[in-house]
Amino acid sequence: MTCRLLTSALHSQRPTARLNRIRLPLISHHLSPVHRSLSTAIGQTALDPGQDASAHQTVTLLDGRTLGFATYGARTGPALFHFHSLPSSRLEAATWDAAAQKLGARIIGIDRPGIGLSTFHPRRKLSQWPLDVAQLADHLGIERFRVVGVEAGAPYALACAQYLPREQLRGVGVLAGMGPFDWQTMGQMWMANRIAWNAAAFFPGLMRLWVDAYLGSMARDPDPAVLHEALRKRLGSLPFRAQEEIVDEEDLFSMVEALRESFREGPEGIADDIRLMASSWGFTLEEVEFPGVRLWYRTDDRRMPVGIGRGMARRLPNAELTEYQGAFQFGIGIDHTEDVMRDILKDE
Repeated sequence: MTCRLLTSALHSQRPTARLNRIRLPLISHHLSPVHRSLSTAIGQTALDPGQDASAHQTVTLLDGRTLGFATYGARTGPALFHFHSLPSSRLEAATWDAAAQKLGARIIGIDRPGIGLSTFHPRRKLSQWPLDVAQLADHLGIERFRVVGVEAGAPYALACAQYLPREQLRGVGVLAGMGPFDWQTMGQMWMANRIAWNAAAFFPGLMRLWVDAYLGSMARDPDPAVLHEALRKRLGSLPFRAQEEIVDEEDLFSMVEALRESFREGPEGIADDIRLMASSWGFTLEEVEFPGVRLWYRTDDRRMPVGIGRGMARRLPNAELTEYQGAFQFGIGIDHTEDVMRDILKDE
């Protein structure tokens, strides 16, 4: 049962300075084509052998960096770019494959800089991400698309809403996503989580060491079963209802592979991603002019409380918030993927 809220952004009594919107025409009309290469995943993969190539693709960007991506779902149809949670990678989008096949949509998962197959990009800014996405879309021949950010992928989806032209971006969604690190949104988090995110912003080196110690050794173990067993134990400690929502071994293997792939080049990319999210985004929610950003949260989620979604819905113009009962586990909302996809594609 869902509760759908339609809200408008809060209006400040003093004018807010607008950022200059990045205009991103189809790049191939002006510059030389970008090139694709294939790579091989670390360890075993939960994907079928025939899917390996599509899950391990790269494109060379205009500045020479490599961007890793994976394609799932239908071969043609409306395109949805999937921005993964953390720690995770482009392979997380594999859990959306069945729903995408059913609905005739294309899902493209993208590795953020320093994660998976994507080149590390020191001192990067959130505003640079939409340009990477636009170049990938041009490489794939996609003129119009939608984006969805899962948990830590939310700031990247909202950056696209802020900077990409409306004739290119058809829809924006946030699934149990991070909000700006201010009291209006992230004040809804547990105190321990807020302390950890603050530490990430001010002590990125310490965060890198912590991430590596907490997950890195398991993720880089040659035997995928090491991480699989750790996640299985985590699942076993959850309430019974939460366990019921993740019973598909294929989904669990997909999560294991996505997490292992995120450490392909070490912990630097993950630590830098955390730093970027906990710092200023370079724009406020009130400045995002994209109408009708869709937000999906669960009422009992402790990692990303529904209060974050409610706060963002009040501040984004004409945002649409859907609340589900219960809590998302592992941050990817497997049990509501088809509903979420139908929602963001419904204007097609």
